Amino acid sequence: MNTGFNSGRVFAILVWLIHVTAIASVAQTVTLSPTSQSFGNQVLGTTSVVKKITLTNTQILPLNITGIATHLADYVATSTCPMSPAILAAGASCKISVTFTPSVLGLRTDTLSITDNASGSPQTVRLSGNGVVAVSLTPTSISFQKQVVGTTSSAATLTLKNNQTVPLTISAIATDLSDYSSTTTCPITPNTLGAGLSCTISVSFKPAAFDFDETNVSCRFRVFRMWFSGNEIETTVISLDALDNASFGLLMRDGNADGNFAPAG
Repeated sequence: MNTGFNSGRVFAILVWLIHVTAIASVAQTVTLSPTSQSFGNQVLGTTSVVKKITLTNTQILPLNITGIATHLADYVATSTCPMSPAILAAGASCKISVTFTPSVLGLRTDTLSITDNASGSPQTVRLSGNGVVAVSLTPTSISFQKQVVGTTSSAATLTLKNNQTVPLTISAIATDLSDYSSTTTCPITPNTLGAGLSCTISVSFKPAAFDFDETNVSCRFRVFRMWFSGNEIETTVISLDALDNASFGLLMRDGNADGNFAPAG
């Protein structure tokens, strides 16, 4: 009877070991939460707030972690996770902290990889962020069409955005030439534009005077003038004293004007 009892115990232990081995072979995994992190817009050369990722050993055996790393230097990872030869106990968790410091403008994507002895190694977390300038202004250029001297054009609108995580102090908004004037919704110091906020600047064009070239051309044409508006040329004849058989023309080339005159006969 004693032998039978021992045989029964041995059989039970074998069944249990087979069960545990089967579970271990299937359930040797870790979980990462979240599985992706987006850092959004980050000013070039500045460091983002820390984003945290939780690693949990969901298997029934200790976890041996041999590596936690990113691939781009823009992303830096630190962690509280024990590294080999230390182990993370079954069911235990640890934290991985990631920061983003963009080195170039534009979208920067990367992968955080965790290498260990669990199935599915390396486990990964998707990382993304966008390098931006501290302050953006769109559009970056405005071209006004022909505008009669002394009259005001329709306003063109610019959008200024503070891409920083701190308020922006604007000391002044001005144009170099008095022909251009601006109004704005942007706060001027001592007020500030909040982090991530935008404001608008409206610019209009009012040419104050002619840009002209006055020339005496033979006895047939007394005076002609050219006037400029915006970035284009328009011509007008201010005074014309011509014979009946005379003709007048003006050739414009690359912003320059040359008078071409020829008798009709």
